[in-house]
Amino acid sequence: LASAGHDNVRGRVARALQNVSDAIRTHYPEAHRQMDQLQLTSAQKEASLRVVRKFGDPRMVGLAHDIAEATRQAEQESSDKDTIKRRLSEVLAPRVRDLQQLSQEMFPGQAVNLDAAAALPQLRKWHPSVEVDLSGRRRMSEDSYSIEQGVQAHAHTLFKSLQGELGDKMPEAPARMLSSSSGGDSSFVACVMKAMPDPTKFCKCIADNMSEVVSMMKDFMKGKMR
Repeated sequence: LASAGHDNVRGRVARALQNVSDAIRTHYPEAHRQMDQLQLTSAQKEASLRVVRKFGDPRMVGLAHDIAEATRQAEQESSDKDTIKRRLSEVLAPRVRDLQQLSQEMFPGQAVNLDAAAALPQLRKWHPSVEVDLSGRRRMSEDSYSIEQGVQAHAHTLFKSLQGELGDKMPEAPARMLSSSSGGDSSFVACVMKAMPDPTKFCKCIADNMSEVVSMMKDFMKGKMR
């Protein structure tokens, strides 16, 4: 039964990836053609997948769970950003070491930020590496909408990583297409407010705003030491 359930999730992920690829082909045929012709070295592919793979890291999953709970509690108290930022700082402060380790592993030798935007071809080829782990250590929703949103979040993050590797060779239109649906291109607090209740989106909020998250934690800890 467990195997059947996993196969079902894999099938949904594959369909969601195909939907993203089909949407790019329909709305941006030239960008789809350009992506289909991209040639990546093994090193470039590995570097581009580094961030996405961290979505399944136990530290990232734990952080996403804590952020989701902190956001839920803050929204019960008040919906203003200051309350949410305070709650997030309180729950993440003890995890600064995890955040710093993840940032160094995802962006080795770089400042901890992700400000690029771009795209990827032939998503089906990447399926084994991009697969959304919805049966991990912490239970995640398995409804079709949640899986679709998770795949879009993974794809958008991967597009941005590839832009960092390939620069202007990557067309920008597909990332823009996914930006609104995946909660991309916003501040960390704004991102987590939009991410409820999808765990994958919380992972993406951390990855896309790592420098802001680390800075927020440092400011919080300085305030505590005064």
